[in-house]
Order: sequence, then structure tokens, then C-alpha cells
Amino acid sequence: MINFRRKYKELTLKDRILYFLGLLFVIFSILTLIYVILLKVNFHTTKEYKINAPLDLTYIMVSNLYDIPQWAPHIKAPEGMDSCDLRRMDSYDFHSDEGGNCNITFLYREPYKHTKWALKWQDKIYYFDFHISYLNDTLTKMKIDVDFPITKKQALHCKETKDTVNARLDKMVGYIEDYLKKQRKFYSLEIKNDTIFRKRPYLFLRRKIKASEFLDDFTKMFPDVLIFGIKNRLLERGAKSVSVIEHCDNHYYEYSAGFPIDNKEVPYTRKYVVDSLPGGKYKTVLVTGDYTYHPWAFVDALDSLEKMGYSYDSHRPVVYEYLIGHSQYPDHPEKWKTNIYIPVNVLRAKQ
Repeated sequence: MINFRRKYKELTLKDRILYFLGLLFVIFSILTLIYVILLKVNFHTTKEYKINAPLDLTYIMVSNLYDIPQWAPHIKAPEGMDSCDLRRMDSYDFHSDEGGNCNITFLYREPYKHTKWALKWQDKIYYFDFHISYLNDTLTKMKIDVDFPITKKQALHCKETKDTVNARLDKMVGYIEDYLKKQRKFYSLEIKNDTIFRKRPYLFLRRKIKASEFLDDFTKMFPDVLIFGIKNRLLERGAKSVSVIEHCDNHYYEYSAGFPIDNKEVPYTRKYVVDSLPGGKYKTVLVTGDYTYHPWAFVDALDSLEKMGYSYDSHRPVVYEYLIGHSQYPDHPEKWKTNIYIPVNVLRAKQ
């Protein structure tokens, strides 16, 4: 130790600086080696997007494995696959143009909120976690989490790996948005005559629900309404079921689902209430196509009505009357027909 101190004192300032830098380099190399040895070889990244499409259409795109080739063109789906009936841990073999086959396994699904699946390709497993949330009727927030194993060498270049993954996610989401834009051609709308609802009793089930849970709640509750009506023989012959959206914003929905009845003498139940459709002038819009396109159809109808000189009265509820739907054509949603009654004020005087 004494000889070392004596030799160190004999060094010039330049040599001392070089010695100090060399010592730092040795320490840094040792720490890097320890980091690499202890490093967890698993990569994770998260990215959020705003998708210009209704929540339900966005959710279907990422939860239905059959739609994957629409936004990942290098992957080809197997024939005969229908992921509508997927159960947890169901898996399918896809073909990848980037080399060989890949296997996709469905892991989890929470309707209109969350879906997760795993992609096995070239001896690696990539986990994709999609979280979907409501922003407004035609805008959806999508958060994507990606996890997969990486080599220790790749870990030392984590930023470059993350940039590469994020670039591929951006491209993938771009394909999703382009595909969803094309969906508008799968429905049509026609502005019909003015409508004023006549007083008539309807049996309604009323609900107040978080905006993010509306679609899931509606798809569960509306069949319950119809089953109740059929069991108690309250449905008129040929009567059309309706839904009335009384309030909606980014936080919660208030809506009613029901059907017309002959009179107010109905079996007692606390779940249901007898009421009439809201009064006032409505403009009827006939929409042909899948129910999932209704948010877009509603926005397009408002644009058309504004050009015609009508003003939308947001203080009154919108009424949906289901004319032809799933019960008649379960496999042909392009034939479904719905009347959307949009509340309007008196025709504005043209400039």
C-alpha cells in the first residue's frame, strides 16, 4: 500500500487523470456485467391511441381474431375460423408472410373493455393486451401493452428495441383506422318525413349506467326486456321494440328499452315502468345495416339535417325503433333496418 501511494504521488497530473479515467472504466464495466447477469430478459412497452371510430367497432376489430389480417396484412387467417365463440386458451395457427407459421391463443376478454391474446412466432411468445375505453360516440381510446422475451444483447439496446416495437404498433393502428373508415360503406341512411309521437303506453325498463359500460349493459338488458314481454304476452302482434336514450355524455348514460302494450294493466314488477314516448317534432332517419354502425349513422344524419336547415334539440331524447334485425336475419346484418327519431326544432329560416 505504501509503495502504491509513493508511485501515485510520483505520477504527473496527466497520468493521474488517465489513471482515474481507467479506474472509472473498470468500475463501469463491472457494474454493466452485473446488470447484464441480473437483467430480466423480458421487454414491455405501452402506447395509447385515439381511434376515430365507435367503441364497439374498435373493440370487435381487436377481439375477433378473424379480423387480425385486416390490420396485420402479413398474417393470413385459417379457413373456417370464427372467433365469436372463442373460449379462453383457444388457439389457431396462422400463416405469416414474414416467415413460417404463427400460433395465436385467446387469453382473456371483457366485452367492450379489454382483450388479451398471445402470438407465438419463431420460438418467441408475444403478449398483446388491448384496453378499450369510451371518449365519445365516434372516438375511442385504445391502450396497447406488449410483452415479449428479448436477448441480453437486445436489452443493452432497449431504446432501439422500443422504437422498433412502437413503430410497428403505429403501423398496425394505422391499418385499423383505415379499415374502420371503409366500414361506412356498409350502412346507408335515408331522411324520412317528420314524426310526432302519439300518446300510447309503452312498458320500459329504465337504466342509468357508466358511459364505458353502456354497450355491454344494453346488449344484456334489451333481450331481458323482450323475454319479459313475450313471457307475459305483452308484445302486440307485429309491435316493434324501441330504445330511448334520454341522456348521454362521457360519464354516464340514461336509457330506456321497451315495447308498446295494449293498456296499463300489466303484471306488477318494480323493474318496469309504463310511459309514453316523448312528445315533440322528430325527424325520422331510416338506417340500413348492422347496429354497430349506429353511432356513425347518427353523426352523419345530424350533418345532413343541419344542411337541410334543421337544428338538433339535445334537450329531448333520441328514439331508436328496431324494424328488422337479428331475429329475422341473424347472419345478414346488412339487411337490418332501424328508424332513428332525432328531435329537431322548427325549420330555421334560410339566409
